[in-house]
Amino acid sequence: MPAAPAVAILGDIAWSTTLESFDPEPGIGERLSVTLPPGGERNSLWGSYIYSSDSSIGTAAVHMGLISFAAGGTVVVEIVEGQDYYLGTEMNGVSSGSYSGWNLSFAFVQDGRVIQGPVYQPISWDMNSTLLPEGVDIRLQLPPGGEEYSAWGTDTYTSDSSIGTAAVHAGLITFDGGGRVTIRKVGRQESYQGSTRNGVTTASYGAWDQSFVFVR
Repeated sequence: MPAAPAVAILGDIAWSTTLESFDPEPGIGERLSVTLPPGGERNSLWGSYIYSSDSSIGTAAVHMGLISFAAGGTVVVEIVEGQDYYLGTEMNGVSSGSYSGWNLSFAFVQDGRVIQGPVYQPISWDMNSTLLPEGVDIRLQLPPGGEEYSAWGTDTYTSDSSIGTAAVHAGLITFDGGGRVTIRKVGRQESYQGSTRNGVTTASYGAWDQSFVFVR
């Protein structure tokens, strides 16, 4: 069994520190141990489990539930490759943003292993697909107890439609039970036809540059 990568002990960093704060910037595969002081505050953050390199390391650690703003603490990160997309979620009282491609990322290490996210990423009912990339199958999990948000289209939905509401409209999940769906971003449509299905009414719209469909 191969040995785990060595960990470089960097010590104290500020809550605003990102990978891009280091000179030179760490390389892929490097592991860094950093310590956040007590009394922190939220800084910019994109992603879940894997975060863009311009995200606050400390804020990401709170998002993961590894430390708290009040107490601070020590965490180990591993530098990983850039991702096609970063999915924003709310975890442990912290909301992260979604973003499309970025050239470098980091994840957290616990007990010598990188912490892996779930296959189906949890999202909120108001999330849309605007910042997600085209041509990639993206697996998402909606929580129980959802509520209806705006959606435009039938079968093919505008990118700014609520993914969860569209999924209920498509008959894939329910507001009460939530559930898992897989979406794929597709391109421009010249029009979107609204309809009433499964207790949800979507609106019609004209041309829009981005859309999404459900992959069954």
